[in-house]
Amino acid sequence: MAALQADSDAGIVSMLGDMPLHTFMAECWQKRPVLLRGVFPGDFCPIGQEDLMAAAMLDDADSRLIVADEWPPELYYGPFEQDDFADLPEGDWTLLVQEMDRLRPEVAEVLNHFRFLPNWRVDDLMVSWAAPGGGVGAHTDQYDVFLIQGLGSRRWEIDPRPIDDPVWRDDSEVAVLKDFEAVESWVLEPGDVLYLPPRVAHNGVALTGCMTLSVGFRAPAPLELIESALEALREAGRGLTRHVEESGSTDDPGRISEDTLASLRGQMRAVFADDAMLNRLIAQSLSQPVRGRSGGVDESGGSRLVPCSASQLLYYRQEDQVVLCAGGESWTLPVVCLGAIAALTGTEGLEAESVAHAELRRLLDELEGSGLIRRV
Repeated sequence: MAALQADSDAGIVSMLGDMPLHTFMAECWQKRPVLLRGVFPGDFCPIGQEDLMAAAMLDDADSRLIVADEWPPELYYGPFEQDDFADLPEGDWTLLVQEMDRLRPEVAEVLNHFRFLPNWRVDDLMVSWAAPGGGVGAHTDQYDVFLIQGLGSRRWEIDPRPIDDPVWRDDSEVAVLKDFEAVESWVLEPGDVLYLPPRVAHNGVALTGCMTLSVGFRAPAPLELIESALEALREAGRGLTRHVEESGSTDDPGRISEDTLASLRGQMRAVFADDAMLNRLIAQSLSQPVRGRSGGVDESGGSRLVPCSASQLLYYRQEDQVVLCAGGESWTLPVVCLGAIAALTGTEGLEAESVAHAELRRLLDELEGSGLIRRV
């Protein structure tokens, strides 16, 4: 069976099953769905059904349970208790837990196989367990997704034509497309991966008890970045200087003068005219927790430091400095720290004992204490 192959120097995947990475990026990424057989070894799945149920019982987990043995399906939100799982039917139900990369280090390792895409694009790694017949119904997503078959078998049906304005059924609490007609269909076995671009309708049904790992990749909308930047500016007291008229009198009180409009436009542009400030605001926004949660489950590990969630730890160069962003905050460090920061945010992590720079060591202690990085 073909499997992931990595570049030995960078640790970046060069093959997705039998497809070269450059072929996938040129012909499939954000263009068309593609089924990739045997991308992972058949026994790769890092967790089982009981592990997922245990995660769904955590107070800090974003979990859902969909029971669809009759219409309309029933939707429940966690945290759950053990008794909630005892009375489930034999089939037609699905348990989903978001951000399993944050909750379980062994699951987060799966993200390393997708580091050919930048960290800031990572939405999360969701894991679902479905009993036979289980699924969430036909739907679309607003992001790119890799659907990885971990355990068991699942049939995926898709319509490859993107839907810009989906119409949802109004008789279900679960978001299900009103009209869905499958154009293609595949059965996925452990290690297989189905890639879907945004807005492609898809419907997955478990043929056996099965585990699916869904790795989502987002792209922020400009308005989202603007809203985040405005909030940060407001908190910092920037851009709050009021407009002052050179002449306060007028003989036409209903009219806004051209001079006033030009002055206010100039003030608005001035708020975002500083590229260095704007770069920092963008990077801080990209590092914010997607679902408002930050940090991972506290588990003692080894000597290697890794992010608790890849999308929350980012950096960029700024002349002779490097700016590290985590959890919506940022810190400026000398460029001598660049190698260590690149390792920390890369595929291998950073050996804690290798850090000699005192300021960086203090920052790493702070990030570890806040749950943004952990030891493995």
